[in-house]
Amino acid sequence: MAADSSVRPARVGDAPAVAEAQVHTWLTCYAPRLPEGALDALDVTLVEAGWRAAIRTPPSPAHRLLVALSAGEIVGYLAIGPAEDEDAAPTDGEVLALTVVPAEQRMGHGSRLLAAAMQSLGDAGFTLARMWTFDGDAPMHTLLSAAGWEPDGARRELDMGEAVGQQRWHTMVPEAAA
Repeated sequence: MAADSSVRPARVGDAPAVAEAQVHTWLTCYAPRLPEGALDALDVTLVEAGWRAAIRTPPSPAHRLLVALSAGEIVGYLAIGPAEDEDAAPTDGEVLALTVVPAEQRMGHGSRLLAAAMQSLGDAGFTLARMWTFDGDAPMHTLLSAAGWEPDGARRELDMGEAVGQQRWHTMVPEAAA
């Protein structure tokens, strides 16, 4: 790992950079694969307000937002919390969001974020981690596979003006260090 690359818990002041990373990445990487107009309402000011509120007052004590830094700048983020699917056990956690800005992808930030997430989930007592991904998201699927995740067979469709398929991935969470 390069000395200038790290992961840390998000701070309220990180909300603008997290929002900018989300909007830029979604418009660059996901818009071409989603139905036309699906991201038209994506507004950096609204996204920033949402992240600021989530950082300031997480939905639960188990919710965390982690940020990846390169040369002191936020280049990605990952949000975790308890799994919310109907078939989730109380010990199932979830990666709710994982984003690395396009210019910083394939530089280890996603792997560092996932490793930090597994540590946080283990520390919180979760034993299984889940994550929903878009069908055909080869870069995300490659990252998850390399980290030991695999699809668990669950599928869902999101209504984004038309149906957009997702598949669920999972992995065991390492036990927390005593």
